[in-house]
Amino acid sequence: SEIFVVKPAGSATAFAWHRDDAKQLAAVGGVDAAAAFCSTWAPLDACAREAGTLELRSRTTGATARVDAAPGDVVVFAKDAWHCSGPNASAADRRVHYCQFSPAPI
Repeated sequence: SEIFVVKPAGSATAFAWHRDDAKQLAAVGGVDAAAAFCSTWAPLDACAREAGTLELRSRTTGATARVDAAPGDVVVFAKDAWHCSGPNASAADRRVHYCQFSPAPI
């Protein structure tokens, strides 16, 4: 699947901590329904803290890392990676192309 996520300038929209497998696979049997898939997150605009950029949580330490990214960067993460993003407090729209890939249809 693929979508474009647009957070308008000054938007309060935020995405709480979640895993893509829990959200995407709930309708088809839950997290064990697919062996593997990954997500890609590719900003079309500069993404930093003020713009509500992506944050990832380490599986091993629980530490979080903010992903400051430029147009053309691509972040790839596993289906069970915890991630979130904050509101866009910047003066510019924040646009991201978001895709998910799996070895077989889900």
